[in-house]
Amino acid sequence: MDIEKGSEEKKQKSKDDIPFTKFQILRNVFVISCGFLLIFIPFQSITNLQSTLNKEEGLGTGGLAIIYGALIISCMFLPSFVISHLGCKWTIAGSMVCYLLYMAANFHAVWGSIVPASVIIGLGAAPLWSAKCSYLTRMAIWYANLTNSFAHHVMSRFFGIFFMVYQTCEIWGNIISSQVLNEQVEDNFTLTEDELRKCGANFDPGIQINNTNLDRPDNSKVHLLCLIYMASVTFGILIIVFIPSKHTNKQWRGEVKRQIIAQLDGRNVQTFMAVSIPETVTFVVHGGTQTALLLWQPQQEPVYIIYIFAGLWGTGDAVIQAQVNGA
Repeated sequence: MDIEKGSEEKKQKSKDDIPFTKFQILRNVFVISCGFLLIFIPFQSITNLQSTLNKEEGLGTGGLAIIYGALIISCMFLPSFVISHLGCKWTIAGSMVCYLLYMAANFHAVWGSIVPASVIIGLGAAPLWSAKCSYLTRMAIWYANLTNSFAHHVMSRFFGIFFMVYQTCEIWGNIISSQVLNEQVEDNFTLTEDELRKCGANFDPGIQINNTNLDRPDNSKVHLLCLIYMASVTFGILIIVFIPSKHTNKQWRGEVKRQIIAQLDGRNVQTFMAVSIPETVTFVVHGGTQTALLLWQPQQEPVYIIYIFAGLWGTGDAVIQAQVNGA
């Protein structure tokens, strides 16, 4: 009885140390998700357009290569160092400023502006995503303690909520860019069979085809788009800055160690198996989709095939993002 009583007192003390209520934790998860949405609506959209907006001398695609090259270096050296000094909240907010600089660089896109902006955003991306994972994991562990749930289950749920919100950035970003950059297209516009053969896996950006969608829009439209995107990033940074922060890194590290030990039991082997099976299925779905896209010859009709590909890819991506980040 004394052992059980001591265990209950220890659990209660652990709950008392948690600085947020269940509602506040859910609110923080939602705010983080919305902050990332407001940052990546512009980023995903502007990167999708780089081969069109900045195609001269390969500036757009060259800049993207620099971003991910800098990101590789950042992943190796920066996340732990930055998060340990700034904490999750301020690492996220500070890293988001890098995205604002990249939007500004697209106002006057030349090698002198795109290259440094690409390096900066690449270096900031790794601490940003690492701090986000750490923050959501922290919230999940606290929420699991408050609700007497398994931390891994709550992590998967929280990462699912995050990516549910985050992945809509492609929708909103494409809506904004299509409205701002919209060009009048003939109602009966069609591609010839020869042009269709140069689409899909056979597309070669060096070959000119009769498609005005690949022409750079007027500078006035590009500048307006960049202004909208900068406003979105700015608002995303502000809502992150005003998230309450009531914990220290030292408290968090101790909590993680305790939870890792508590979670290493037989029940989590079952959890691991439950996660591994749908990831395996997702690998088959994604691999099959990519193979089909490689072999498929695009046609203007039927259109529904494109939606089937998109649906399969989205279904697999949902499993991968939520499970890998929450694992």
